[in-house]
Amino acid sequence: TTWSAADKGRWLPEQEAKDLLAKFDDRYSMCHAARAEIRLGFPVTGKLCASEDGETPACLWKLWREWLAKTGADYPRASRGLAEVGDGAAEDEATALALHAGVPADAADLASLAAFLRRLRNAHGTSRDWRS
Repeated sequence: TTWSAADKGRWLPEQEAKDLLAKFDDRYSMCHAARAEIRLGFPVTGKLCASEDGETPACLWKLWREWLAKTGADYPRASRGLAEVGDGAAEDEATALALHAGVPADAADLASLAAFLRRLRNAHGTSRDWRS
């Protein structure tokens, strides 16, 4: 006797299990987006990034992760630096953040980081409105 036959009735009915599994990827994506929002200190919406130029937290999270991966930034230092970003010009704040995150000047991709900071401000105001 297999474990599933021996325990029949203790598990979900087959059709209910199939229905839950069919919805799993969407549910996982929503939960992942919500955790990203929490990580950046945003209100939790669970909305996914619908377009490349979106300003939802999920889109901002995606841009942040891309910058981290591209530059090899130290994640904890970069995250702490993001919380300390001031209200100055995005280019100046990007330079300071990259330096804080230990990114060499020749690998900093300051244009992408400044664009991220501008989109962050467009979506959530100045740093005093969103930083933790």
